[in-house]
Amino acid sequence: MKNIAPALALVVLFAAPAQAQNEDAVAAAVEEAVEAIDAAEKGFEQQDGIEIVPMPPRTPETGEPYPVRPQLRRYGLIKTADYPVAAWRNDQEGSVGYAIEVSAEGKALSCKVTQTSSYPLLDGATCSLMMERAEFTAANDGKGQSVAGTYEGTQRWRKREPEFPGTFAVEAHYTLDENGEVQNCEIVEISGDLSERMRGGLDRQPCPNSRQGIPHRDVDGNPVAKDVVVRFQVTVSDPADE
Repeated sequence: MKNIAPALALVVLFAAPAQAQNEDAVAAAVEEAVEAIDAAEKGFEQQDGIEIVPMPPRTPETGEPYPVRPQLRRYGLIKTADYPVAAWRNDQEGSVGYAIEVSAEGKALSCKVTQTSSYPLLDGATCSLMMERAEFTAANDGKGQSVAGTYEGTQRWRKREPEFPGTFAVEAHYTLDENGEVQNCEIVEISGDLSERMRGGLDRQPCPNSRQGIPHRDVDGNPVAKDVVVRFQVTVSDPADE
């Protein structure tokens, strides 16, 4: 704790009135900070140079029962990369409802599908992955005792493309006028393999946003119009062998 004395001293010093910013005030602030540190250290236990704050024993939060809770957020446990390959090839998508029986020790015992996606591959992958990865805090009976319970959730399987699914090129022409506004925006080329999201963005706004209204200027500082050509090319290839 003593290594934070300078920081605490600065906090105390800057909290003092402005007229007290002199040598006496600095000395008093430092002394005050050191005393605060010494007092705080009495509430800590020392173990191998690491300070540990004693924690009170855990008790039921409200005195009422609470259900099974996942230790990790469900989001992220199943990733797009987990998509069953055959389901991906066949454009199978859907939501899978599931229920996991959890023991009083927080261990997942079984998983069953409560709402089918209509695709056995997606249903089976959901329960298999949740049983493999999910961790739980057991339910509580409100008297401080852990009890068995059920955790229910939904996994949505939806095919997604990477931002840059393949090699492509985009070229746009526009004029930035004397007010810094985009005029005469035109897409000259869109070729290759773009994601639907990027293609939709280009359809909505093919040229840069000019809301800031910042024009070019000549050597004398006068605002002038300029024609601008933007070329954007992405190349996607297999990693080079190391």
